[in-house]
Amino acid sequence: MPLPIDFMRGLIGVIGIGCAFMLARAVAAVRQGRARISKVYGWTIRLTLCLAAVWYPVRGEVDTADMVIWTLAVVAFAAGYWDATRVKVPEDLTHEIFPDSDEEPK
Repeated sequence: MPLPIDFMRGLIGVIGIGCAFMLARAVAAVRQGRARISKVYGWTIRLTLCLAAVWYPVRGEVDTADMVIWTLAVVAFAAGYWDATRVKVPEDLTHEIFPDSDEEPK
């Protein structure tokens, strides 16, 4: 019977890793003034619930799966924050949309 529980722990762990990524993006957006703090609270609650649910079925003991999922969540948080704080240069498509032509309009 441990197989379905372990599968569910892994699935919830993957959701938690995604929540960590989105939490980092929300933190960066709040720091830049593009979002409200309520987004950070929402993603923090989701992340906490997912990571606690990964730990709970083990009956209080931390095992290897917990440590791997929590470490990946930290890495996802760092990647999300880095991605959200990069300066993105908008691509200039003016010449592709309006090609220069040597002909004069009639």
